Amino acid sequence: MERDGLISGASWERVVGSYFASVTAGALTVVAAIELSRITSFESATNFSLQHKAVDLLTMTGIEFVLIWVIGLATMAIPCALLSMIARAFAIRCWVFYAVAGIAVVMLVIWVNTAFIDVPNQYSSPDGDTPITVLQELLTAGRYFGLAGGVAGLTFWRLAGRYYW
Repeated sequence: MERDGLISGASWERVVGSYFASVTAGALTVVAAIELSRITSFESATNFSLQHKAVDLLTMTGIEFVLIWVIGLATMAIPCALLSMIARAFAIRCWVFYAVAGIAVVMLVIWVNTAFIDVPNQYSSPDGDTPITVLQELLTAGRYFGLAGGVAGLTFWRLAGRYYW
């Protein structure tokens, strides 16, 4: 059955595939944002050749992508599944909902990581003794991951969310 040129709802295969694609898009976005912010200070103090620096950059970019993708896939699954069920139940097809939901899920994960797991506090403060606050972590990591959450939300909307009715 077709309604207004749309596929008859989004199957679970489409939803799961869209979830994987959205996490991939988000991971690519955050890695690109991090690398672009670092590119101006790209190992200018070393005596390595430009080719060696380029290989280092590509290697680290690949490792960052894999780590962010795997961690993102694991930590975002439950909140995204809940939001997907809500969106399907209420037939929400507005792209703004998915962009804001993506940003909100990412900020929630950053908050949980900072407030409960406390890993960033070991490395983020300049003196090593002062723990950072949740707000500081949201402002520093949130600028990269928030953008990635918005991109991931829009990717999910494009692939599955607009078919909820």
